[in-house]
Amino acid sequence: KVKNADDSNSIKILKKNNVKYIILFGSKKVSENFINLFKNKIFNLHGGNLYKYRGLDSHYWAIYHNDFTSLITTLHTVEKKLDTGKIIHQKKIKLLKKDKIYMLRAKNTKICIEIVKKFLLSLKNKKKIKTSKPKVYGRYYSFMPKDLKLIVEKKFNYYLKNLK
Repeated sequence: KVKNADDSNSIKILKKNNVKYIILFGSKKVSENFINLFKNKIFNLHGGNLYKYRGLDSHYWAIYHNDFTSLITTLHTVEKKLDTGKIIHQKKIKLLKKDKIYMLRAKNTKICIEIVKKFLLSLKNKKKIKTSKPKVYGRYYSFMPKDLKLIVEKKFNYYLKNLK
C-alpha cells in the first residue's frame, strides 16, 4: 500500500518490478523527480479537453461555461507542467436525456478503461502510437466550489432536457 503514486514506497515497487508503463487516473500531480525517473513511461487519463480545461473538475468547468462539446476523456503523456503532454487519444462522452450529473464520472471512467485497453493493445502489437501536441492548452482550473457545482447541475439538467 502506498500513499500516492510518487512516494518513495511506490517508486521502489515500480523500479523493483521494472514497469514498462505507468497510467495515472485520479492522481494528484506527480513530482518532477518521478517524471524524470520514469521518463516517457507515464501517461495520464484526464476527464476533460486539454485544449480548453486543464486541472481539476474539468467536466464541471466545461458545463459551467456551457461548453458541452468539451465533455470528453483524454489520454496524454505526462510532462512537468500539469496536463500539457502529447494527446494520444480523446473520446467524447455520450449523454442521454435520462442521465444524472453523478453519472458523468462513471461514464468518464468507463471511457478511460476503453482508451487504456486500446492503448495497451497498440503497444502490445507494436503499433506506432500517434500523438498530437496542441499549440495552445486550456486554462488551469482548480477544485470547483460547491455553490458552483449546484449551478453546473442545473445547467446539465437543462442541457439534457433539451437534447434531441
